[in-house]
Amino acid sequence: MSETTYHIASLGWIDAGDRPADERRLRWSDFSDRPFDRFGRLDLLSQYALAAAERAGVFALAQTPAGAAAPLVFATTVGCGQADVAFAQSMDQPGGPSPLLFPCTLPSTPVAAITLAYQLHGPSVCLMHDASSVLGVALDEAMSLLDEMACVQQLPGVVVVADATWAIAVVLQRQPPSAGVTWTIARESESEHEGEVIAGAAALAHRWRAPDTGVGEFVIPLDASQSQRLVVRCCAK
Repeated sequence: MSETTYHIASLGWIDAGDRPADERRLRWSDFSDRPFDRFGRLDLLSQYALAAAERAGVFALAQTPAGAAAPLVFATTVGCGQADVAFAQSMDQPGGPSPLLFPCTLPSTPVAAITLAYQLHGPSVCLMHDASSVLGVALDEAMSLLDEMACVQQLPGVVVVADATWAIAVVLQRQPPSAGVTWTIARESESEHEGEVIAGAAALAHRWRAPDTGVGEFVIPLDASQSQRLVVRCCAK
């Protein structure tokens, strides 16, 4: 098990899976009172990632020195596929390839969008992984980064996972929140724990919105064999 247990201080969740494909773009005013004129020009993946980060309170986090230096881990299962298709289609237009779409043809585009929007200056990582364990892999990477940086200062961590129709953002910290519901995360091997295995971001978001009274826990696998897993425990204070 990891020597350090991390706590989920806040979480933001966006889900547009039921919307028609042509109605999945978001409006910034639905998530924030702060002006952000560039939001409507962002690619869809960046919109979802930013909206989830805003709901997770990353703006307030970034106003503190430690928060602004927080490492950012972004993970996606689809990458820039939608932007790639749109850019390819623009090549056949009379004006030629779209210069606005070209910067969006990198899977790390949401990383730039988040760091610029909140002026984060810590290290950042972009991961691509399959949907069954993308959240677990991103959380594990964030905890590893925070472990490596612990000798410098006690920093929070920002994790954002985005897909074609949903996104989730999590703020990790070593100290538990002072009130409300605490989620703690620790690494465990298969031999150390037996429990319910729930893969994906939807499970975490659902349980965050409607936590059980008392204590509950579930497991996010980090690999197909489920030999390395994250155990997430909930404790209502």
